[in-house]
Amino acid sequence: KKDYAVDNGLTVGKISYPLNEISSAKKLIVQMMIKGTTYSNEWNIWVYPSLLKVDDENVMVTSSLPDALTALKNGNIVLLCPMPDTLKGPRGKFVPVFWSPIHFPKDPGTMGLLIKSTHKALADFPTDNFSNWQWWDLITKGKAIDVTTLPDEANIVRPIDNFVTNNNLSSLFEVKAGKGKLVFCSFDIVTDLEKRPQAKQLKYSLLKYMNSKSFSPSVSMLEDEIKNVFK
Repeated sequence: KKDYAVDNGLTVGKISYPLNEISSAKKLIVQMMIKGTTYSNEWNIWVYPSLLKVDDENVMVTSSLPDALTALKNGNIVLLCPMPDTLKGPRGKFVPVFWSPIHFPKDPGTMGLLIKSTHKALADFPTDNFSNWQWWDLITKGKAIDVTTLPDEANIVRPIDNFVTNNNLSSLFEVKAGKGKLVFCSFDIVTDLEKRPQAKQLKYSLLKYMNSKSFSPSVSMLEDEIKNVFK
């Protein structure tokens, strides 16, 4: 308890809370308030377990389009997560379009994410149905790809396009392809995962889903349609 100057970034004290009892991914809320007043503030904190293990023997994880297509022709289950620079489409951007895509045509121009938050593919990746801070790293290290002919049933995470181009975009979808089943992820969930807990957790959640009986895409996608999203 002391007098505080009119200023910014003043240190009031320190708080700590042990997280070692948390064994599954969770969204926590840190709330602070001043006793005897209505003043309060709160922050969302996402916590992910450091040790993740999933049986992925039945799923082929690859960034290679040719390898993925061969596996799908053979009836395999594939998680295709290409490097973003191999894909067509605007780069990921966390904040909404800046002022006007007409005056700033090089701006990616997306308006956040539309997320099927209750989809079983995201069961181990806590999320709202809109983008929040746990998506920041994934969005900025990904692409929004144009999937004009893809029905909404296949989409799991959709970047919302701006009003000028208004394309049907996707960053995560599931389809039947060839004789196999495919989850396509244009977020980078491959590189530097030990320093990127969100990417590591999303990959874990997808693989756990793909190894379950729940993974049964209803929409089919042709080989040429998959090839078309690549440069």
